[in-house]
Amino acid sequence: MNSTHQAASQVQQATTKEVGFLLGKTSSCMLKVVGGLPVAEVMERYEDSLDGICALIKRIARDRDHEMDEAEAAAIALITEVVSAMHSACVRGMTAAGGEA
Repeated sequence: MNSTHQAASQVQQATTKEVGFLLGKTSSCMLKVVGGLPVAEVMERYEDSLDGICALIKRIARDRDHEMDEAEAAAIALITEVVSAMHSACVRGMTAAGGEA
């Protein structure tokens, strides 16, 4: 089996590992990506989210009449943190399954 096919097969079979994120004032994680989800499904969702973040940032950059406000920046930061946690859960799952991450 070639390495590309093997990697694709490992992604299809791998599941996420739990990753907590969004630290509160007490340093506890407020949210988490649960373990056991199919990596391929989670990757598809976070790729869609990344596309949305990029589109929003590009729109804000083009719209010179509208400066990004604090709420928009906070929303982008939160979505970015969610995507990062989803990615980490996938990487940990792939690593545990013996795949390259």
